[in-house]
Amino acid sequence: MNFDPSAQNIQPNTALGFRVNDACRLGGFGRTTCYALLKNGALKKVKVAGRTLIEGDSLRALLKNGSAEISSPAK
Repeated sequence: MNFDPSAQNIQPNTALGFRVNDACRLGGFGRTTCYALLKNGALKKVKVAGRTLIEGDSLRALLKNGSAEISSPAK
């Protein structure tokens, strides 16, 4: 069985975790917003072999609830 990291057949209802780019695509937000959501705790992450994965349950909960506070960068 070959592993193709670029495969687009993600199963969002059952996946345990998502790469940042995949979480952004599924959530409809950009990387900056994704990292802001991680920083404020709206999304949870885990590191696996140096790769940041967004926990599937936290992404699904965010999308289901539909709201999260994102602090603006200081100017």
